[in-house]
Amino acid sequence: MIKIKISKQILCIFLLCTILVSCEFYQTKDPIKISVKVINLQTTEPRKGDTIVVRKVKKPWYSMWQYIEVAKGVTDSLGIVLFTIDRNKRHRFSTSGMYPEFGSREFIEQQLKENDTIIIKVKSIPR
Repeated sequence: MIKIKISKQILCIFLLCTILVSCEFYQTKDPIKISVKVINLQTTEPRKGDTIVVRKVKKPWYSMWQYIEVAKGVTDSLGIVLFTIDRNKRHRFSTSGMYPEFGSREFIEQQLKENDTIIIKVKSIPR
């Protein structure tokens, strides 16, 4: 009798874990197009040639925060890169230049809308 109760409890725990993990993998995707513009903080001019990395931020119930790279691009002459991301996820946009210059912004779920422009201001270091 006790063995049967323990087996049922283990089965229930296993099924609950399976459902939680499957919910993570089968969330509906809601892709949107956004642009990221990188400008110089002092001159407000666009920065070309900077690398922008988009990372999905997630917090699984079983571990610490995870930053998973989902896209990467280099700014054009206007300092802009276009990305398609999932609106239902939390994202961090970070940029780095040729020298130790960087900037980042983070957005939570549903905060970004279609065709939004994210502006990242980077302070240039004197050479």
